Amino acid sequence: MVDDKVKIKWIMRGMIAAGIILIACAGAYFVIQNMNKASTASGPASIIVNDIANFNSWSTAKECPAGFEYGGIVNLAKGSGADVLLNCNYYTNTEIPEWIYVYTHIISGYEKYKTYVLFATPDVLYKEYIMFNGQLYQSMSSYVANEENTDSLWSAYHDLESRYGIQIETIPDDCVLAGSAHLEEWARIPKTELGVNVAEYDKSAVYADPDDSEVLYVSTSWHTATDEEKVVTLHNGYDVFVLYNPEAAE
Repeated sequence: MVDDKVKIKWIMRGMIAAGIILIACAGAYFVIQNMNKASTASGPASIIVNDIANFNSWSTAKECPAGFEYGGIVNLAKGSGADVLLNCNYYTNTEIPEWIYVYTHIISGYEKYKTYVLFATPDVLYKEYIMFNGQLYQSMSSYVANEENTDSLWSAYHDLESRYGIQIETIPDDCVLAGSAHLEEWARIPKTELGVNVAEYDKSAVYADPDDSEVLYVSTSWHTATDEEKVVTLHNGYDVFVLYNPEAAE
């Protein structure tokens, strides 16, 4: 028997808020080397490699991680701190195509130094996933957390929201316990059964609906503090995960 794991989250972790906060914070971490130079665009720092945008993840490494090899020089960057990224070496790993390390300057406190900064594609950096029965599911709260949201993506989101919700306190009666989620690695696509890419879901109970393979429910908890409640209220419930459908964004 797996016990529901209690995790404290505020209601601010809603769909739109989560996407905006994550994207904005990712750009804020990267420090511009020369403040007198104008960036090519506002927003989060990103590099374009093989026509794919990769965004600053906040994560750094003193040494180039094992398995990553020289891939070229950054010749196209956007967002806050773009200038400092240009002409920097970047490193790739064929086994982890969604990650790129850029060797560049950052500033920590009063110290400026060069280090390896991890950039990742938005589909892994901003989305919460779980693997179940060989299929990938994503949380409704991160469904539109991307650098570009199309009309088809919003249409799919609203349809799923009306059917399942985003975060609920009670799941359908016929749901069954699928097991306990386990953290694989942050900002990666999970590969193993009930693997997740977000630490907050580690050891959370996962429930499946035997009559609907499109949805999963992952145990969680959150606080609200509305005017009606007058006090901070703890809610125990579930985050809704739906079958991953990347075509919806196209």
